[in-house]
Amino acid sequence: IIATIVAEECTGRNWRSLMQDYLFKPLNMTHTSGYVHDFDGKKLVPTRYMVQSNGSLVTGFYKTNNTMHAAGGIISTLQDLSKWLVFNLNEGRTKKGIHLAQNEFYAMIDPVAKQDITYFTYKRYGYGLGWDLTQYNGERLVTRFGGFAGTNVHISFMPENGIGIIAFTNEARANRLPHITANLAYNLLLQKPNTEHMFQQEKKMYQTEFKKKNALITGVEDTCTTRLDVEGCYTNNKGWPSITIRRKGKK
Repeated sequence: IIATIVAEECTGRNWRSLMQDYLFKPLNMTHTSGYVHDFDGKKLVPTRYMVQSNGSLVTGFYKTNNTMHAAGGIISTLQDLSKWLVFNLNEGRTKKGIHLAQNEFYAMIDPVAKQDITYFTYKRYGYGLGWDLTQYNGERLVTRFGGFAGTNVHISFMPENGIGIIAFTNEARANRLPHITANLAYNLLLQKPNTEHMFQQEKKMYQTEFKKKNALITGVEDTCTTRLDVEGCYTNNKGWPSITIRRKGKK
């Protein structure tokens, strides 16, 4: 988000148009945009997440143009994201369109800040420009994860091995599933001798977390529609201001 603010201030242009001209078009990512209105709403994959206040499962698509920002504000397809991943595997070069200098590319995947934490089965040791730098099963793995309201995406690649994987889920309780899928694929592709052991270990971690989340479900399922019963004043005890919702006319 900070990079977006800087880019917009320096160019006077919206971050969406910058991404379109300098990344999406050169990489021929024709089904990628920062605007919801660029897509047929009926074809957008819905997500399912749990409402913490009542434990109900809600299904729908919750992004609008107003909530599309530089952290979680791009809609794409697996095919288009694969083009972005191939661009990174080729060290920032394409046959035509984009040719990053070697130092520019490595500025993204070399650590500019140190980390010493473990996320799921990934040992994070650094942070590049937009990428988490990790170790997984003896290999260097460059990752970018994210999600919104039930959607969870795994994008990663192994520079030394020349392979990368994209996996996602649209179910909040299964947010670790893309990681397990990607890990299994890496271990199979690299013919790791501990592939089965790692898979069983990670599956057990996933199942334990899924059961915990599933136990919180009340069994009530709601569909995301336009609702008229949300009017009122919402307050909290965490220092945030009160929010009042009123109906205006027929809206």
